[in-house]
Amino acid sequence: MSAPRLAIEGLSVRIGDMTVVDRITLSIGAGKVFGLAGESGSGKSMTALAAIGLLPQGAVRSGAARLDGNDLFGLDEAAMCGVRGRHIGMIFQEPMTALNPVRSIGDQVAETLVIHAGMHRQAARDVAADRLDRVGLPADRIGLDRYPHELSGGQRQRVMIAQAIALQPALLIADEPTTALDVTTQAGILDLLGGLVAEGDMSLLLITHDLAVLAGLSSSIAVMKDGRIVETGETETLFRHHSHAYTASLLAASNHRPQAVPLPDKADPLLRIEDLRLGYRGRGRLFRAAPLSEAVRGVSLSVDEGESVGLVGESGCGKSTLARAILGLEPPRGGSITLAGTAVTAGQMMPAHTRAAMQIVFQDPYGSFNPRHPVERLVAEPFHLLDDAPTRAEASRAVGAALEAVGLSPQDAGKYIHEFSGGQRQRIAIARALVIRPKLIILDEAVSALDVSIRAQILDLLAGLRREFGLAYLFISHDLGVVRAITERVLVMKDGAIVESGETERVLASPAHPYTAELVAASPQIPQEWVA
Repeated sequence: MSAPRLAIEGLSVRIGDMTVVDRITLSIGAGKVFGLAGESGSGKSMTALAAIGLLPQGAVRSGAARLDGNDLFGLDEAAMCGVRGRHIGMIFQEPMTALNPVRSIGDQVAETLVIHAGMHRQAARDVAADRLDRVGLPADRIGLDRYPHELSGGQRQRVMIAQAIALQPALLIADEPTTALDVTTQAGILDLLGGLVAEGDMSLLLITHDLAVLAGLSSSIAVMKDGRIVETGETETLFRHHSHAYTASLLAASNHRPQAVPLPDKADPLLRIEDLRLGYRGRGRLFRAAPLSEAVRGVSLSVDEGESVGLVGESGCGKSTLARAILGLEPPRGGSITLAGTAVTAGQMMPAHTRAAMQIVFQDPYGSFNPRHPVERLVAEPFHLLDDAPTRAEASRAVGAALEAVGLSPQDAGKYIHEFSGGQRQRIAIARALVIRPKLIILDEAVSALDVSIRAQILDLLAGLRREFGLAYLFISHDLGVVRAITERVLVMKDGAIVESGETERVLASPAHPYTAELVAASPQIPQEWVA
């Protein structure tokens, strides 16, 4: 039996008095994909960072890590700099923060070759072009002189992969490489990573909380909780015959569906959109107007009171632009939007009661809050839309009730947003949307970045709030599993137009449009027989 590519033995990491990784032991064979699963805070990323010597200041590690039998922990920082990039590549979760915004993508990929292989700059750029072509970014179409902000999220992730494989490392570590990507982009990235492993004997450590991703790509899995590995084994065997309660809970949360919410009697639609058109003009040239770019093209849809409707499609298809128009933040070039019989007029004076009838929950709750204000003030923000604003005491009681409705405590009102976890922040965002009892809540990728168990809790919460308050939802997401769990109808959007609509289960089980079929095929799924 050959020696493992990466062997970690008794790894522990302490930060102050806290043990964040506790006596981890695992091994990855050459040419294998090893999945490290678990929720945020379980120690997955810290395990990888400890192995390659990139721990935060103040962290102390113990144990051992070997790459092809060579002791990694015995190397000083200068020697580890020679290992990272040449023998170990790393793909981080957020490429926009990991890439240098003021350097072209060609130079950033070439940098690895210049530093680690001593290549001349032009030769390094030639190799960089080959690596970018290998990850689906050919120079004749994308260009080496493009900057990260000029690329989509999936393209930036491919640049990071090209950078990580520039010198064909023995080990590639991918930390949540597809969390916020569209399903088709995610499928492309996963196929690419699997292909890179299959081409040679490179090993892949894939860190993710998405068990469906691991089911389709990894050969072995380790499940982490509270800094420890609670279960490990071959992928199919672990899915079929897991023994730990935490693994069972993750699998249950991955396929969780809230209890169905009965729909009210049919009435006039709460939200009605007819032949809506939105577009933008870029910079024109002298005496020549810039061409019109249509972001939304002739969209018509409706949402009934108490109904949950899904809106799916890839980034750039117009979903968020449509949401902004519904909220009165984007003036249309044609068509109409009415909410509860009142026209939504962006750019003009709109009745306060119309604005109060709709709220939005954003994808990133931390970015949508002012960190300098306590939670009570953040949740109370929508009160200014009411004709009869509540007194301070009444507002305080209403905020406390909204926090209780989303599973938090009224005492949380005095805290600040940085004191909460990601799932708790999303609950606070929902409380803010709920506090003035709107009729419609738009949820824009509101659960896409959450762990599976937190996501299941939020979906149950949303279903319960619908049942209690008669809310209607427009649920914007690229996650078809979530849309299937929380909506009755779904609209599929491509290139600014609705290409298919209907009952969620029917559309996703038997798609009529090729684009819908492509989305369904690209969505990662755990084989049903593995969890039956």
